[in-house]
Amino acid sequence: MRDTTIIGHVLKLKVWSRFAPLLGIVVVAAWYILDPSGQPHIVVPDRGPSFDSGPFRKIEITFLDPIKISFYTFNVLTQAAPQRFVIAQQLKSLTITNPIPAQADNGQQYRIAVELASKGVTEIIAVSIDDKSQDLRKFKGKLVNEGTELVTTRYIRKALAEFIFQWNDKVSNWILTLLFACIIWLLMFLLRMEFYHYTYSSERLENVLLHKDSTTPHALRISLDRYTTRWSNWDDRFRFFQGLGPAVGFILTVTSLVEVLHPTVRAANDVDSFLGGIHIALISTFLGLVLRLVAMEGARVNDLLLIRVESIVGSKEQRDPDSRASSGEGSELSTIAD
Repeated sequence: MRDTTIIGHVLKLKVWSRFAPLLGIVVVAAWYILDPSGQPHIVVPDRGPSFDSGPFRKIEITFLDPIKISFYTFNVLTQAAPQRFVIAQQLKSLTITNPIPAQADNGQQYRIAVELASKGVTEIIAVSIDDKSQDLRKFKGKLVNEGTELVTTRYIRKALAEFIFQWNDKVSNWILTLLFACIIWLLMFLLRMEFYHYTYSSERLENVLLHKDSTTPHALRISLDRYTTRWSNWDDRFRFFQGLGPAVGFILTVTSLVEVLHPTVRAANDVDSFLGGIHIALISTFLGLVLRLVAMEGARVNDLLLIRVESIVGSKEQRDPDSRASSGEGSELSTIAD
């Protein structure tokens, strides 16, 4: 009975050990999304927040990151003309004082509009009115901007978009350069293979294949086996590049589109940055497809060379299996394969 109980515990432990990695992933994902160490904030698109307020003497707005503010306007809702206060500074926190202190306690309603130096996203992490902290959910209801959002969780898509926006241009330049170098390298090898296949006669290929010690059918077969091994290695490389080219090109295309659709570029109407990202996307797709085409052609010619070599060896063995073949000048074909 005791042995049965021990076996049952062992089986339960094995089951838990199987699900432990999955449980760990779920816990880490939940921790990231809920962001217990983070800070809720209000995201305001366009050129800056505009909001309505009741009587106040001082309003302080704290931003997640410093932003450059041109000015803000103060308007009593019962009056037509707003007052304008120039800031022209990059601030982490903006303090707005009531220019009409005599009316601060008379129940007037005000509208304050903050104007940024350029279009962008404003992220507000704290608001206080007369030194009293305000609930962000309630303050969001006072904003008149369209598309405002209260963010209480962390989004992996936003973190990835920010990372891609910061690094895509630099990293893609390195990757595209390496992609172009791979194309040149494969193209040079391909042209040499094409030259050997389409210009060499069977006798010339026979001399190229044979080593100085390939004077017997057995040695000839060993030479063929060596070339077959090299053919297999290059066939694997060609197949690898056939998949690598389009995959890398597509990934760089997507990351470039993510970069040009970043809120900073979109809000600033930066046409040059947008067209630059589209340019990178098209070049990436182009180089990826060219690499695939070169690799496909290389694999085709590599197969044709192997077929010709096997045919030459087979015909030589059938014609005169006991003859000693004349020696060639080393293995130029090995040079091709290397």
